[in-house]
Amino acid sequence: MTITSGPRRQTHQKNGIRNAETLLRRLIPGNVDIATSLPSSATPVRADHTQIEQVVINLGINAAQAMPTGGTLTIAVSRDDADNEDRLTITDTGAGMDALTASHIFEPFFTTKGQTGSGLGLSIVHGIIDAICYTRACND
Repeated sequence: MTITSGPRRQTHQKNGIRNAETLLRRLIPGNVDIATSLPSSATPVRADHTQIEQVVINLGINAAQAMPTGGTLTIAVSRDDADNEDRLTITDTGAGMDALTASHIFEPFFTTKGQTGSGLGLSIVHGIIDAICYTRACND
């Protein structure tokens, strides 16, 4: 998942990411490592820091559930000088998903977890990203 900045009030996404990382360390299994790459010079983004936290937490929990035998969740901010924007990218070392599944992940109530999933996590992420005028991309 890649998120790029758009118009809203400015906040440092690093604060939201650090808060989310702290919560994720308590919420996800110990066999999932969390790696972060947050440059000291990240540009403030126009969003509420709690929205950034919610996005990172939802994506992090989904990623951890996709790695039942363990793996690495990576949360990174990188600078795209060509577009003059910072990118928040969240990746994991899970098996990924097929194209059909990927085409539905942002739909409300879509879940691959049967009765244990609400299907709302990624739909909430989608809503937050759209509300704060970000763009998103999913590469299984």
